[in-house]
Amino acid sequence: MSFDGVGWHDWMRGVPGTEKRTIDAIRRLKARGYGVIVTTVLHEKSLSSLSATYHLLKELGVDFWRVADVMNSGNWKAKENSEVSRAKLMEAYLELLREMKSDGMPLPKLRLSGVMEAEGMDYRLLPLNGCGTAEREGEPLCEASRLFPHLLPDGRLLPCMPMCGTELERLAPNILTGEYDICRALTDSPLGEYMRYTYKDAFAHEPECAACQHRYRCTRCPAAALAGGSVFAKSPMACYFIKNHYDEKIRAIMDGNV
Repeated sequence: MSFDGVGWHDWMRGVPGTEKRTIDAIRRLKARGYGVIVTTVLHEKSLSSLSATYHLLKELGVDFWRVADVMNSGNWKAKENSEVSRAKLMEAYLELLREMKSDGMPLPKLRLSGVMEAEGMDYRLLPLNGCGTAEREGEPLCEASRLFPHLLPDGRLLPCMPMCGTELERLAPNILTGEYDICRALTDSPLGEYMRYTYKDAFAHEPECAACQHRYRCTRCPAAALAGGSVFAKSPMACYFIKNHYDEKIRAIMDGNV
């Protein structure tokens, strides 16, 4: 279920009263023994609600909390254009982790998209999941598109939801019009071509990445890279995370004494 922050869900969804109804629905699901996954999408205005949202979801007994920042594309870019700066987002994540660690990491599972995943005290850092070695440069650049492509209501098939409003949406194969069946859409189409892109392709198109000492550590996200003008551009969050040593800062919180 989507829940976009205490005090902000109505605004984000454009439906007055939906925040209360969503909270009530979570309570009913938990009361009947269902597991609940909640996704929260942050923007510049709602970032300050992160702690209050965490405490609410903890009280509700949510099983998995996924937190992401809004992708500055499509209607959001046209109307709001208020995505969170990477510096502010990372500092907010560090403060959230300090708070959760001091509580004993009460949510069974947490995902700070593009940053980390945790199950209890066990965690992994997502920006450090690159191809690993020169011998593995032929690995797919975007694993997400191969695991769960995004189907739009009109039948167009995209690599992922954040590709909405981009050139790839215009080129997306449509599996309802008869031009493509699912097999052809995933193989012989602009989507299929995209799914075959590799780390080697990215390094060939982006000299800065090819020369970077972290190129084999860095997880790439073509959807985020499109903000830089190309699916092969550097992934802004992973690049910022690694170069500013947030791996060390998170390990200090998760492995140290709060």
